[in-house]
This record gives sequence, structure tokens and C-alpha cells, in this order.
Amino acid sequence: VMLSLLASLAKAGYVEVFFPETHKPSEEDASKSLNPCVLVTDALGILLRHSFITNMALILVLSGLALAGLNIVTTPILTAYVGLAKSSGTLLAVVAGMSAFTTVALGLGPLTRRFGDVVSLRICLVAVSIFPLFLAVCTHLWHMILLNVFLFGFLVLQFPIISAIKSNLVGSDEQGLVQGTLASIRVLAVGVAEVFFGWFYHKSTHGGTAPRSSTYPPLFTISCLAAASILINCRLGDSPPPPPQHTLDQPDAEEPGRKASAHDRMRATRC
Repeated sequence: VMLSLLASLAKAGYVEVFFPETHKPSEEDASKSLNPCVLVTDALGILLRHSFITNMALILVLSGLALAGLNIVTTPILTAYVGLAKSSGTLLAVVAGMSAFTTVALGLGPLTRRFGDVVSLRICLVAVSIFPLFLAVCTHLWHMILLNVFLFGFLVLQFPIISAIKSNLVGSDEQGLVQGTLASIRVLAVGVAEVFFGWFYHKSTHGGTAPRSSTYPPLFTISCLAAASILINCRLGDSPPPPPQHTLDQPDAEEPGRKASAHDRMRATRC
């Protein structure tokens, strides 16, 4: 319960600090129409404005399906087929949390500076793709501990990177709309994944009574979804396209010709 509460507080703090839609809107933004039809039309216009934005939406859908599916099947697999007790689950949660914190704190800056946001996201998606394959062969607690130590952090690292990429797609006047649109797409994908993979796991394993090999189909499906998002990511190039000229921020906000990386955005927000 305490771990869940701390995780929820951390998520709420991250949203409050880093997401533009939590900031106080300007008078001009507040006066805009909140007609749902207008918002949907504007959102579709942004999604179809550039192939990069469209592909990013597809990546969010596929990676959201993969992560949600992984979250659904991991616990029953560990309980039914690895035989982990509740205390072991708590230990794994602590290890996963430490891995995520360490990876974001120490790896985000060097990774995005060296490879850029798009390639860094690709690395994270590779981790999402191979995680279920390793999970399929885990038979002891220490296997899962090693898996969480080396890979779980990259599953979490993709979120600030995606946030930075989304913020570089449009100017400041469209930040709230694009962030909300892509976040809604991902939430919808997660909802679909929870229903589908819950049914798929139960059907494949006959409620956890079938042999261990019965867990391979859902795990392989999760890996394939992540692999598909990697293929789409490879089509993005090395960096996002610049925002439209009429929505660019002031030129002195950052160095000319340089986009803010995930690490830069986090530092700028703290300042």
C-alpha cells in the first residue's frame, strides 16, 4: 500500500511539474472554445500535419498496448509459474523502483545527449520488446531481480523521452492540445490492452493451470507489439521536425537550431 501511495504521489508530482497542461493558462488560451467537436478537429489536424506526428501516435498506441499487456500478465505468471510469495513481490517492486529512479536520474542526460531523443526512445522500446522474452524463461526470484535491475529502468525511461519529443512537435500555443491528444490515445490503448491481455492470458493458460509453455503466446504477442513500435521508430529519423513557424517560441529561449531534449526539459522546468 505504501509503495502504491508513493508511486501515485511521484506520478502526480511529475505531471504537475513537467506537463504543460497543468500550468495556468493564459487569457487567450482560456478564451478558446471548449467545443468537443472543435477540439477533435484540431487534434486530428495536428496528428495528420506531419508523418512524424502520425508515427509517434502509432508508437504510443503500440508501446502502450505492450506495456499494459506486460503489466497484466507478469503478476499471474510470477505467482502461478515461478511460485513467488507476496514478500518476494514486494522485494521485486523495491528493486524495480530503484532501477527506474537510477536509470532516469543517471542515464537520461547522457543517453539523450549522446543519441538524441528519437534514438534513445528506440533503445527503450528494444528493452520493452526483450523484457517479455526474458520473463518467459525466468524460473527463480534472482532471475527476476536481475531482469528488473538491468531492464525495468528503460521501461520507465521512455516516458520523459516521449514527453520531450511531444513538446518539440508543436509550439507553445498547441502544447496542451497535442499532449492531451497523444495522452488520450495512449490511455485508450492501455484500456484495450488490459481487457484483451486479461482474456488472452486466461484463455491461453486455462486460468493458470496449463503448462508453463502456455504463457508464451501472450508474452510473444507483447514482444511483437513492441517490435512493431521499433520499426516505426526507425522511420522517424534522428530528430523531430521543427514546429510550424507561426508557433515557434521566442528565439532566445534556447540555442538556434537546437531542440530541447528530455534532460534539457527537466532541467529547464526545475529552474
